[in-house]
Amino acid sequence: MPEAFEIIEADPILVFVWLIPIYPEEQKFIREIGWSSFEELINDQQPDFFDLNRARV
Repeated sequence: MPEAFEIIEADPILVFVWLIPIYPEEQKFIREIGWSSFEELINDQQPDFFDLNRARV
């Protein structure tokens, strides 16, 4: 499984998946640098993904 998934070993196994809108620049960052680095930025900046006018991460 891709590292973008968070897995809880239980019965049944639980998988938490993020479904968030991202900008094309963020998509490029994820492809070039990786999800883990993008996730660190998210944790540092705490963007409001419900705000469609949010600043890019």
